[in-house]
Amino acid sequence: MSSQENDIITARLVQKKHGWSEGANMEREPKVAFATIEDPNKGGYEDDDDGQEITIDQALSSINGWGRFQHWNTLLMGLVWFVSGLFSFGPVEWGSKMMAATNWGGCEEEQFANTMYYASQLLGNAIFGPFSDSFGRRKALLATVSLLAAGGLLCFFSRHFNVYVLSRVMTGAGAAGGTLVTSVLISEVVSADARALVVCFYLQIGFSIGVICAIPTNLLTDDWRTEVAVPTFLTLTILPILLFDVRESPRFLLAKGMT
Repeated sequence: MSSQENDIITARLVQKKHGWSEGANMEREPKVAFATIEDPNKGGYEDDDDGQEITIDQALSSINGWGRFQHWNTLLMGLVWFVSGLFSFGPVEWGSKMMAATNWGGCEEEQFANTMYYASQLLGNAIFGPFSDSFGRRKALLATVSLLAAGGLLCFFSRHFNVYVLSRVMTGAGAAGGTLVTSVLISEVVSADARALVVCFYLQIGFSIGVICAIPTNLLTDDWRTEVAVPTFLTLTILPILLFDVRESPRFLLAKGMT
């Protein structure tokens, strides 16, 4: 959503079905909901008895937009970046072991699989960006992490090179889509003063730790399938937590008139 569109967004402090709880606590029930986008051609906003008319950033600041609730969600989004880092760097270590163990080929085939992985990241960004705008950040996040886990499972059980390449395409698209959607989702639920720190630092830290952890993980075993199993198991563990703990972005609910 552009900055110009953000300027015409209003929020009302009212009790609604959807929304986000105060950052200062972990209450399950929301305390803030967001109204519909007003038409900029109207030249202003209509006020009624529902409450005070404010911008989304003002609403987030008024409920402590960088509290424990946002801390927990930042951790969850960081875990998605963490497993994406494992899947991105892991094949650098397990690729040669895989080729030696399976007789699927040599460096040329290994590089082809890696090329397809990074090419599929372009595909993941192209698909899941519009998907999140149409169906919601939460659904897009669950879809990308599910695709990442499915790709890991397919990679673990693959018995043919073509199946392995397909698994790399799935993990590439899932990793790219997941990092994209998490960046958007977390940026829409934290206050403006913490947004740059969260998106540009904390999430990147998660990816970097994933890359770093891929090295000792791969040094502990010579079995490439075991190396694939580690990020796959972690992704499968994260998925149900995301399913039950992550709520939809209030900005998306506002844009769709679902408040």
